[in-house]
Amino acid sequence: MSNNILPKITIVTPVKNSVNTLEKAIKSLVAQNYPNLEYIVLDGGSNDGTVEIIKKYEKYINYWKSKKDKGPVDGYIDGIKKASHDIIAFLNADDFYEPEILLKAGKEFADNPDLDMVSFRYRVVKYDSSILEEVSLEDIKCLKLLESMQDFLKKICFTDMDFLLSLMIKVEPLLVMI
Repeated sequence: MSNNILPKITIVTPVKNSVNTLEKAIKSLVAQNYPNLEYIVLDGGSNDGTVEIIKKYEKYINYWKSKKDKGPVDGYIDGIKKASHDIIAFLNADDFYEPEILLKAGKEFADNPDLDMVSFRYRVVKYDSSILEEVSLEDIKCLKLLESMQDFLKKICFTDMDFLLSLMIKVEPLLVMI
């Protein structure tokens, strides 16, 4: 598949005082080598060295700011507003992506243009990467989506309140779980 066909994806990382975990999150995103990527980092006013980590990886970040806010939800909202690409996902500062996850999401959207959302299984791991819990597809169906933050959604979905509410209640048939 040509890089021109893969959809543009925006990744948003809200962060505050995560000097011990942010670098792993950023490295996992950089290692994706996804060709059509926009990366936004919104820091809530860290005072622990987090901003220095952001500056260290500034060449991979399309936009960042550090400003006191009311919490991660402010970062999500600001990131959605700032995003210029059609697909949006969130990478929290204490999370990381496994290899090729963006490529898999991009291919699903490219191959299925009517999809609104692609969701992935996820694992709960210790910082040393030892697995504490692996969440299966059956488990995901019981969870509120967007709870795991392993979801890639079309930007337009964030303007459709009925769609967002349906995600909070149950899995709808307009997504692919991998």
